[in-house]
Amino acid sequence: MVKTGKLLRLSTMALAVAVVGCLAGNANASAAKITWTGADTDNLVWSNAKNWDTGTVPTINDDVVIDQAKTDMDPEIDTDVQVNSIESINGNYYTMQPSIDQATAKGKEFTVTIADHATNVKFAGAALYDPDSSATLRVEPQSGKALALSDVMFEHHAILDLNGATVDLNGFEFSQPYRGDSAKITGDGTLNLNEHPGVGEGQYGLNSIDGSSNDYTGTTNINGIQVSVMYINAFGKSDVNIDNGRISWELTGEFAQEGLGSLDGLTIDNKFTINGMLSYSSMRFSGSVDDGDTSNLPTISLPNVVLESQTSFLTNEPIINLTGIQANGYCMELWTPDGINKSVDKWYVGFPATCNVNSNAEGVAGVYPGAPSTGLSFIAKNPAIVAVAGLVAAGLVAVFAKKRSASRR
Repeated sequence: MVKTGKLLRLSTMALAVAVVGCLAGNANASAAKITWTGADTDNLVWSNAKNWDTGTVPTINDDVVIDQAKTDMDPEIDTDVQVNSIESINGNYYTMQPSIDQATAKGKEFTVTIADHATNVKFAGAALYDPDSSATLRVEPQSGKALALSDVMFEHHAILDLNGATVDLNGFEFSQPYRGDSAKITGDGTLNLNEHPGVGEGQYGLNSIDGSSNDYTGTTNINGIQVSVMYINAFGKSDVNIDNGRISWELTGEFAQEGLGSLDGLTIDNKFTINGMLSYSSMRFSGSVDDGDTSNLPTISLPNVVLESQTSFLTNEPIINLTGIQANGYCMELWTPDGINKSVDKWYVGFPATCNVNSNAEGVAGVYPGAPSTGLSFIAKNPAIVAVAGLVAAGLVAVFAKKRSASRR
């Protein structure tokens, strides 16, 4: 029998837990919507209360709306910013940047702290192609909060600082107009690279990381999309998980490395764990071989690749050194500049020997993914066998339980 006092204490504790839960689930329930009006056309800075419909400057509890159908006067950043969210509607990107006309902005850094999300925003430093006169815009999540950035661009000294948090990028571009003017990802945390809702794969300008100076740490998760990159340090020093996704390394060109020869001997040190692939390859490497000359190809090393599924690599120019790969019984499909090529040994070094399969489903000779044909690896990697084994195991457990129950009668 439970005493009344104990029931009262339990009821009080349950009520307290419920209240805390409600508060935690509605941390920004009191967030107010504040819309930019740009009413004071002589002073279009963020800190000017006359430019907001409430007559107050937004705070960390406020949802900011930039309605481009009502004004084409974007706010100019003249102070550190703290908001719950920023959303640009009825138009193109809102460009969040300091004014190049303000002497007080030149060479300074402004921090934009966002607690929840931002949508359809371009973050940039003050001046286009002018590092000497630019400010820096540092975008970061509020401490302890997860941040979602959808359909965003980072340009000209804009920095995404993970700040120890989880950041979702849902449709994104980190541009590289000039090497000294690169957008950058820094800090430590978890970076989830996702498709923007409603945006199809391959839309131009989305899902690219073209900056040259990323140094962030932690984890990068590529979830069902292709990410186009220009530099070997695109993912900083993070561990990269490819989940039914693809990385397209466009390593030479006007804004990337100087030329194909500059790639020789480079090592991509990130740990890549591949679990499924998007389309025909989980990693694509491109360069610029002139007139098809393949006599002096550069070699790029990826010593830290782990396979958790069948996968595929493609190279158009560089030789890919995969020495050190952990295949875990899985296999790889290897593509070369002429499509599937018999001379894959020229283009790939150190790929798993178990991946030499005679032909694919169409009977075309080459190197294709395929599970080992015998042994424990074959059993472990074959979903049908695993499923049947699971059913058998479940049946054995049920029979054993039934026998034990009967023995107790």
